[in-house]
Amino acid sequence: MSSAVNAAAAVFRLLDRTSAIDPTDPAGVTPSTVDGAVALSDVHFTYPTRPDAPVLRGLSAAVGPGKTLALVGPSGGGKSTVLALLERLYDPTAGAVTLDGTAVGAYAVGSLRSHLALVAQEPAVFSTSVHDNIAYGFGPGAVVTDAAVEAAARTAAAHDFITALPDGYATRLGDGGAGLSVEKGRGGDWTADLDGLLVE
Repeated sequence: MSSAVNAAAAVFRLLDRTSAIDPTDPAGVTPSTVDGAVALSDVHFTYPTRPDAPVLRGLSAAVGPGKTLALVGPSGGGKSTVLALLERLYDPTAGAVTLDGTAVGAYAVGSLRSHLALVAQEPAVFSTSVHDNIAYGFGPGAVVTDAAVEAAARTAAAHDFITALPDGYATRLGDGGAGLSVEKGRGGDWTADLDGLLVE
């Protein structure tokens, strides 16, 4: 009982805490579309809970609309941190992160995030079909056609992979995507690690 009381108190402390970046704040730039030019200029970042362990130390990089940028490095090297800064889950300690030449901090958070799609290395998937998991991403109440699902998969460069699955878009993913670890031919494996961001 004591553990439960302490756990509940910790949950309520989190719920009562004011976020430094409020995703519901409508203030800021709200473009209907973006081109997708992303730049980082001399970006430094340290997580608030680990101020003695800098993650980024002066990172500068740029990628134009429709282009690909690969961030390669060891675990803890800051690859996912760059995506978190672009999505404005955090603000950089120093330097600038921009989208189409505008600092991400100038955008209304909800608007900024509506133009970004993240495929995490360990994505959360539902125990339904590939088709249903993609359709879910269109939002609540959306009427999603098969053509729209396929177009989304092609945009994410996943269509060929999906059609190579045993049942294509009807392949059931199972708990946590366990259905992707099915045998292929002579002992091949469908499992793949993904970590990427789509700006549209």
